[in-house]
Amino acid sequence: MTQNSGSPATDEATDVYMEHRELLFSLVYNVLGSVADTEDVLQETWLSWTGRALRTESVSLAMLVVLESLTPLERAVFVLNEVFGYPHTEIADIIDRTPAAVRQLAHRARAHVHARRPLYRAHPRVRREATERFVRAALGGDIGELMEILAPDVTVWTDGGGKRKPAGLRPVHGRDKAVRLIASYAGRRAEQGLELRYRRVNGDDAAVVFQGDSPYAVMVMDLTPEGDRVSGLYIVTNPDKLTHVHKEEE
Repeated sequence: MTQNSGSPATDEATDVYMEHRELLFSLVYNVLGSVADTEDVLQETWLSWTGRALRTESVSLAMLVVLESLTPLERAVFVLNEVFGYPHTEIADIIDRTPAAVRQLAHRARAHVHARRPLYRAHPRVRREATERFVRAALGGDIGELMEILAPDVTVWTDGGGKRKPAGLRPVHGRDKAVRLIASYAGRRAEQGLELRYRRVNGDDAAVVFQGDSPYAVMVMDLTPEGDRVSGLYIVTNPDKLTHVHKEEE
């Protein structure tokens, strides 16, 4: 595969593509039965995908966390249909399911993803203020402030890749559980000389925690329409997904 663009958007898109390439290869090969033809299709897919990334300028980090929570079949259907534009009939042949089953999988996946990525986007200044307030409360162990800033129905998504805590992909629902998770995790990190910086990561306004020169965690938040509470929190500590995050912006 030829990679000829240094654009951050295409670099991020390539990372996503390479993460799913093995799955895509097996699916396409099962249909075509030829390694050469499969490689050609994957090359065209990559070019289309990176071209789309250049148009949209980003691949949402928070969206990737949500996709990880889908079942393998739901994720395959969602990526093939929503990203690469395959119709349900072709996907049915690829994954050896009926078109009706594929439509059902696609419906569940879309509902799951859209329910967790609200259309509302707060002003960057409002998001920055809310993020700073949340981080101060978390690292300071201020339970009362955490209870105030988190919405009652908040959902926390974490992805440590099994290498760092919090490691699980299972979402935590509800303010009480979220506060316990955040307090137990952040309290142990407060004295480790962590440095916080704010920037856009994969198209999301994010708080990036550095330990020395290395990224330790990226946090992305969804806010309520009023902009005063956190309705969704995405915490990525998986080092494999933070390799493109640098302390000094390039």
